[in-house]
Amino acid sequence: MSNSSGVLVFSGHMIDRPGRQSERFPERIVGTVERAIQDTLAQLDAGAGKTAMCQGACGGDLLFARSALQRGLGLSLFLPVTRTAFVQQSVAFANEYWTSLFEEVIKHPRTGVQILDPESCWAQEHESIFVCANTWMLASACDTKSNVQAVALWDGQRSGKPGGTDAFVDSVRRLGLSLHIIDLRRLSGGR
Repeated sequence: MSNSSGVLVFSGHMIDRPGRQSERFPERIVGTVERAIQDTLAQLDAGAGKTAMCQGACGGDLLFARSALQRGLGLSLFLPVTRTAFVQQSVAFANEYWTSLFEEVIKHPRTGVQILDPESCWAQEHESIFVCANTWMLASACDTKSNVQAVALWDGQRSGKPGGTDAFVDSVRRLGLSLHIIDLRRLSGGR
């Protein structure tokens, strides 16, 4: 992928919620995950002239967003609900670091925020606001007529929940987009 134009669309696991029965993305591997995201962006020659897209949840999304901004990309956050509701649902359950990082990312001058209109056709066609947001984000990326590549921070497991990273991976594969998976199992020591 050349440095001139293109879109990188991302989905990945959130930090483990307090009380999660089995570890998937524990806080102790945040630095390791962030380095893996930075390495992936470097391999994709991601920089100025490109756009990054993600939702903005604590964990993979925010680490990807910050890394993209550090490399000079423009960033579009696709929020399935209002900013306040999104922070309550997908950021604030983790420690204060994640809320601060969300604020840092959202206030960056190269960040644009899209908030899903609950009355839109997108919201009415999907059973989950997170499925809807991923579908909307992927459609927006494809509508740019740019070279679209997807990056997923994924443990390779089926969640059984609509809107999970596995559903994003499935959608990317159905669309025939280039997919780069950052293996969360490997980064966490394989559990």
